[in-house]
Amino acid sequence: MNEEDQNALEAYEIIANQYSLPSVSELTKDEILRLLKNSLLKLLETDFQALVNLMYRLDVSEENFQSAMTGNDNGNIAQRLAGIVLEREIQRFMWKKKYSEK
Repeated sequence: MNEEDQNALEAYEIIANQYSLPSVSELTKDEILRLLKNSLLKLLETDFQALVNLMYRLDVSEENFQSAMTGNDNGNIAQRLAGIVLEREIQRFMWKKKYSEK
């Protein structure tokens, strides 16, 4: 497993623990994105307010959220949101890792 996949996996585990997503021991970044996309698509189609609240709790910027929400295809919107969420969680994970090592 390469470092990018490992970081993505560790970030996903944080998300999974907080939001009751399936826990896994080894996934690639693409597989994690697929899982996130499916979860976000469900929220997008059934509970938009919960999706907005989740983005707020995950500290996704309003600009990134609005950018991802363009278009009419919910699948594409969920895919863009999944990428944003994962990158944000990786960033947060890397900051915690960096400062906990000191």
